[in-house]
Amino acid sequence: MPTPLQVAQWLDKSVGKKYDTDGAYGAQCYDLANAFADFVGVPRVPGAAAKVIFDNAGKGYTKIRNTASFVPK
Repeated sequence: MPTPLQVAQWLDKSVGKKYDTDGAYGAQCYDLANAFADFVGVPRVPGAAAKVIFDNAGKGYTKIRNTASFVPK
């Protein structure tokens, strides 16, 4: 598992970078999530839409829901 500093460095290096981890449809937001999962060493989450991915996330993930009074960073 990478350290918080390594995560911050990976995120900084990813600004403006495109990922196409599944080789389908070009670079998509889901590909960034897959690349990050690969980097931190947790399983990729199956799904094709953000809500499905959120619902399918299991071990290795902490789910933080948006609410009217809270939006995670």
